[in-house]
Amino acid sequence: MPKNITFYYPGKYFPSLSVTGGACALECKHCNRHYLKGMKDVSSPEKLWNVALGISASGGYGFLLSGGSDISGRVNIKRFLPVIKRIKDDTNLVINFHSGVIHSREEAFEIYASGIDIVSLDFVTSDETIKNVYGTSNKYLDYTNSLKYFIETGIAVVPHITIGLHGGKIVGEYQAIDALSEFGNDVKEVVFIIFIPTRGTAYEGVPIVNPEDVDAVFRYARKKLPGKLVLGCMRPRKPEYEMSAVNNNFDGIVIPGSASRKFTESKGMEIKDVKSCCSLMAIDDVFI
Repeated sequence: MPKNITFYYPGKYFPSLSVTGGACALECKHCNRHYLKGMKDVSSPEKLWNVALGISASGGYGFLLSGGSDISGRVNIKRFLPVIKRIKDDTNLVINFHSGVIHSREEAFEIYASGIDIVSLDFVTSDETIKNVYGTSNKYLDYTNSLKYFIETGIAVVPHITIGLHGGKIVGEYQAIDALSEFGNDVKEVVFIIFIPTRGTAYEGVPIVNPEDVDAVFRYARKKLPGKLVLGCMRPRKPEYEMSAVNNNFDGIVIPGSASRKFTESKGMEIKDVKSCCSLMAIDDVFI
């Protein structure tokens, strides 16, 4: 059992922004654009600049830059790269980019050159899940190559594994962990999120993932992965999931419930509360 664990509370200090507003070319069965509604619209470079200045002026630490995907499964920020560089030059904000799949080293290096601090990469290794949930023509290799390209730039890249992404079923999660283990210490942090049955999606009536299945994935990840492990914000609010993360020596949990805090304290662990995005655990030069 580790001596300490970090609890993350991003909120207004690290908001989520969408470069596409509510638009997305895909109709993913687990999302169908629903989660874009909770992000701030920064669908033009001017909007992004003004919102970033507001975050900085109000004492924020940074932001998650995300958005809807194009048909290839990529969040295309090419036209935003100049203003991102300006934000990095003129403020102290940390930028975490939720990239989606990329298809070349050149794209990875363009993103790196803008000054983006972290890339959060959804990591899926089941071709069946990619086809049936996302509806794209991508394959397992496209996700591993995306990770490889970002690692080659030197940027901090944080793979995210969604447990139960395939309609609440465990399909490919262990394979994804095995694939990440091949990258060794080049992957400093892995975030686990858990499928949420969401109204207005094809999976809205699907049951949540069995906590025992989640616990088994957590145990396997802790055994196979050398880096830090975090339970991310996108998940049903089940204390069993959070307590499993504690029992499996996870390094962080985003917005845990009060029961989980008491459970953690009962283990004699020291809790550090941080007002930021959990992916910041991957960079050593930022301490909040």
